[in-house]
Amino acid sequence: MKYRTLGKTGLKVSEIGMGTWQLANDPGCWIGADLGESLKAIYKYVELGGNFIDTAWIYGYSEDQPNRHPSEELIGKFLKESGNVIS
Repeated sequence: MKYRTLGKTGLKVSEIGMGTWQLANDPGCWIGADLGESLKAIYKYVELGGNFIDTAWIYGYSEDQPNRHPSEELIGKFLKESGNVIS
């Protein structure tokens, strides 16, 4: 994996980021994603050296469940299970 410095922060981020919109299995957004497989995909991305994960509160948002944010919940599950930290 190649890395670049993020602006003036000094943080090294992977040149290949991982978008998470499609990982949230939510009828209001994307149907068909298996949450277990999505979690495995995050683990694989990090295993391969990735450290730049894109998310937004709207990923997986559904008007039926406005207080749920499936994509961010999935990333939170990964962080909790793996012990990784956010810089």
